[in-house]
Amino acid sequence: MIKYLRLSFLSLSLIALFISCSDSPTSVGENLIPDQDKIKFSEYDSFLESAPQQSYTYQEKLKYGSSEKVLLGKTSLGESYIVYKFFIYMPDSLLTKLANNELTVTSAKMEMKSTYKLGATGAPFDYSVHQIRKAWTEDGFDKDTLKTFLETSQYDLSDVSSNRVIAQNDSLLKFDLSTQVVTDWLKAKKDSNFTRNYGLLFKPKAGTNRFFGFDAVYTDGTSTNILLKIKYKWGTSTVYNDSINVAPFWDVHALLGAKPISENHIYLQGSIGVRSVLSFDFSKLPKNIILNKATLELTVDDNPAQTSDGTPASDSITVQTLKDSIAKELTSDSLYFAYLKRTGNIYSGDIAWMVQKWIKGDANQGIILALPDENYSASRIAIYNSKVTDKALRPRLKLIYTIK
Repeated sequence: MIKYLRLSFLSLSLIALFISCSDSPTSVGENLIPDQDKIKFSEYDSFLESAPQQSYTYQEKLKYGSSEKVLLGKTSLGESYIVYKFFIYMPDSLLTKLANNELTVTSAKMEMKSTYKLGATGAPFDYSVHQIRKAWTEDGFDKDTLKTFLETSQYDLSDVSSNRVIAQNDSLLKFDLSTQVVTDWLKAKKDSNFTRNYGLLFKPKAGTNRFFGFDAVYTDGTSTNILLKIKYKWGTSTVYNDSINVAPFWDVHALLGAKPISENHIYLQGSIGVRSVLSFDFSKLPKNIILNKATLELTVDDNPAQTSDGTPASDSITVQTLKDSIAKELTSDSLYFAYLKRTGNIYSGDIAWMVQKWIKGDANQGIILALPDENYSASRIAIYNSKVTDKALRPRLKLIYTIK
């Protein structure tokens, strides 16, 4: 009996507890916290506030020696050239046979696996390959270095490639390299009268209308994406055949192209260093605020005449703070990037730590916008600027903050 009474009492207690917990909260204590001690969140929208802003595009001179990819091709965006240098090892005993014409290079084939594309599949694409006649280094290689190659004829005009094909569903470029080129390179190791190995220059041909990109040789240390496959034979009574596969020792590319100009756009473009500067006027913001979030939104003009993206896509933008907007000098903490990610035709991301610095009194020189892959893509992204007539398309900054 006592057992049943205890169970009944426990059940009634649980029911009472449930009822008391489900009651609507009362106003008791509501006025115990003074208004000045309550946390109040406020919002600021540069669009709704018609906040003054400025934006413009400029061009940075890029160094290509540390690029993760090299690009070859040509479109209305510009034209990109590749320079390769090969170090071919062959035992001294075989080099002696080659010098004595007892060894013959029977074939030399180049295979280049593509890891980046821009342009329509099946669009025209062709190139020529030339021997370089002067020493060069990938350190400091830029578009001016390439222009010197082209303008001062530091390469042979004759094309040393043949049987150029694009295979494996547009992912592999193949061609035959003149066996005489490889023979001369090897003979030059023992005889200075032969052409030294300074490498090869790849030039896009007229009519080409797309880009291919290839992983740089030392991206992972074991890359076999670019290979020169050499076969040779020697011997008389018994013929010996052998082969060696050689990856480039140095590789670099440079893209020649002009900075785009538009009344309604700022631009970001890979491989020619097109970046943009953006700044907002925060004079209407209250003083002594604590910033909780600052979302920057940039609207892309997806018209193919303005924006041309590659595969993989340039789906993010880096943001850095400027110390001097004229000299394009960055602040000391600009090693830390903010990133804007693309969804649809909008790039957006949080730049609260940057805006908070300006609110605290740091000089507001604006921010630099760039593509993270600008050294190894050819993408051009057109973003509506601060002067476009439709204000809803302009760069937009949304702030959530509390007042101290």
